[in-house]
Amino acid sequence: LGRPRHGAVWEIMRKSRAKFKLLLRQCRRSEAQCRADALAMHLHQGDCKSFWNTLRAQNRSKSNLPHTVEGHTGASEIADMWKSHYSSLFNSVDSCLFKQSVTQSINSDVCADCTILVDEVCDAINNLPNGKASDCQGIAAEHLKHAGTRLPVVLSILITSMLRHGYVPPNLLQVVIVPILKKPCC
Repeated sequence: LGRPRHGAVWEIMRKSRAKFKLLLRQCRRSEAQCRADALAMHLHQGDCKSFWNTLRAQNRSKSNLPHTVEGHTGASEIADMWKSHYSSLFNSVDSCLFKQSVTQSINSDVCADCTILVDEVCDAINNLPNGKASDCQGIAAEHLKHAGTRLPVVLSILITSMLRHGYVPPNLLQVVIVPILKKPCC
């Protein structure tokens, strides 16, 4: 009873499942490549309107958001509820002492001979996940990945300088936390 766990039938199931998954991955890759090619063609032809229309059509998502969360209804009321929830959560611990200890450790451990290599920056950029939210300036992982070969060089110089001098510009310390509603499991 149930699914076989060994034998000829199990081997056929295992091989067909592996083949299906391989073909599905190839199909998804080729679909993404076709979308990228269409965007590149519009951009190459100088057809900005078609480029942006195609991009908007590809990024349209039809997510059904809940109408009521914890008794709050409407987008602005739900957003305010989450804002107050996370505001109280993230401000529940006094961060002044922690900030002072981090600042002292940075100032005392200034790394005069630290060097961040361009290859390390390239690896870090390539390992960033796609499709995630952008930062405060609107820069997403995809921007960094497709920025060209000069960006990792500039970033390695910047990060090395920050480590050597023990200074991080305040605008690099800004963070935006965005709650993402997931579909209910049931």
